[in-house]
Amino acid sequence: MIVLTTRRPEIVSRIKTPGSYTLTTLLPLFKKHLKWEASDTSEDDLMGLYLTSAIKQAETYTRRAIDVATWETFLDSFYDFDFDVAPVSAITSVKYYNDANVLTTLDPLNYTFINKGPDAYARLEFESGLPALYDRHEPVVIEYTAGYVTYPNDLVGPILQYAADLFENRTNDVAGGLDQVTFGFHQRLFSYKML
Repeated sequence: MIVLTTRRPEIVSRIKTPGSYTLTTLLPLFKKHLKWEASDTSEDDLMGLYLTSAIKQAETYTRRAIDVATWETFLDSFYDFDFDVAPVSAITSVKYYNDANVLTTLDPLNYTFINKGPDAYARLEFESGLPALYDRHEPVVIEYTAGYVTYPNDLVGPILQYAADLFENRTNDVAGGLDQVTFGFHQRLFSYKML
């Protein structure tokens, strides 16, 4: 017996230009959270490292791009797909290697970007009659912007709390251990987890 299955093509996405992890916005709020004197800048570098770490942890756990960054997705051909990064706010360009192996920009009239909002994966759909591709690995490159321009308030609280736990317990001398801190952090982020 032969069973035919349709397998969703794999998509490969990666950050092209990382976000700034908006420390200018979060650092003053973080100092308030710690009840730290706003004018005391002696620990700003360390606080920034812990905030960045907390944001990256939140991104990894929720499978969302929290800080605005430029991303690229690579495809083996032109086909309709749902992004594996959310929230996607805009498509910068769709490029492809044409039959002469020259990187060429696809006319935006040849595709439709469907933004399903911050809590769903956006979709890109291609029109028919697209140009031929050069026979190479991942000849289609989509560049786009993903992340929150303004962090949702209910994401900020867990990020600040986790960064504070890291900052205040730098020696790993925490009652119950950092595993409990991480578990609590993940519990508070669960409603934002993309499945």
